Amino acid sequence: MLKKKRKNSELFSDNFFNSLFLVNKNEKKKVLRIVQKKDVSFFLFYTDYRNLPSILGNGICQLKNVELKKDEAYYVWSYLQHEESVDLEFDISSRAYFWKWATDAGINLENLCIIALDPVKLAQQTVNDWVFDTSLKLVGVHETIPAESIKWIMIRKERPLKKVEQMAKMVDPSIEVYYGNNSEIKRLSKKKVADPMLVISDENPQQGEEKNE
Repeated sequence: MLKKKRKNSELFSDNFFNSLFLVNKNEKKKVLRIVQKKDVSFFLFYTDYRNLPSILGNGICQLKNVELKKDEAYYVWSYLQHEESVDLEFDISSRAYFWKWATDAGINLENLCIIALDPVKLAQQTVNDWVFDTSLKLVGVHETIPAESIKWIMIRKERPLKKVEQMAKMVDPSIEVYYGNNSEIKRLSKKKVADPMLVISDENPQQGEEKNE
């Protein structure tokens, strides 16, 4: 199942917070307390699937740190990715703000890629404190998010699935890759995943902003 809930005991050991916060990182600690209380399993990041080679190779970067090879393009979805930070959304969110942004921006949702991150792994693998937007319920990270924090990836294009899986497994063999369309979500093994939360509907088929170097 795509969004497999884990018991709090699996996410947070007795000494988890004491061992993680050897220095004072109040916002990170606050967010993880919310994750524990609200039963959040994953942080979500939305982008264009064509950015996956860059993300799997370099992590999810602030825009100022995105490095491109000659003739390589990066498709900027500014809802979560900014010059100085990367925002992440709780998996329990209704995603209403994202749908509105995508509609207003004319984003082609056929190119949608959803990346799920493990909150605990991310806390352990990031150095800086996080910033929590209490109104939008977004977690702001002001450094590169390591690809090793990724738990699963879902895209809506079938053709690049195998290539995406190969790239993901090179980062971490445990990363799952899913295909999702308007009626189902499934693993590459063709096993259906009963998680209607992540079934995506079509919206305005237009292209997002492209960043070239």
